[in-house]
Amino acid sequence: MIPSNHLLISFYDYLVLSIDYLAYIADIVETWLNFLIFFVLYLKCKIKKLEKYNSSLKKSCSNQNCVVCLQEKSSILLMPCKHLCCCQKCFDLMRKKERNVVNKLLQKIYSQTKTIRKIKE
Repeated sequence: MIPSNHLLISFYDYLVLSIDYLAYIADIVETWLNFLIFFVLYLKCKIKKLEKYNSSLKKSCSNQNCVVCLQEKSSILLMPCKHLCCCQKCFDLMRKKERNVVNKLLQKIYSQTKTIRKIKE
């Protein structure tokens, strides 16, 4: 026959072990929660940096004038390089001109973009 005293001790030990296990689980959950809080803060910081970069790109794109006439806004996207560098008027003129005239215009564009790049650096 098992003494009743032994059952009470076992039940008490079980409760202590359960409480210790729950405390261990709580520590793990708290650690993960802290990690997630810091990760969310890190992501918010990254989002702010990307938004700032995005707004600077929008400003630089909106201020981009045609590199041929320097008066109109650039509206023609050249493929496959995807440069947005000339307006519709200049693009139409380049398409109608002879090859050597177009080459001269393209050289002008290239020299101006090199100058702009040097100024930005």
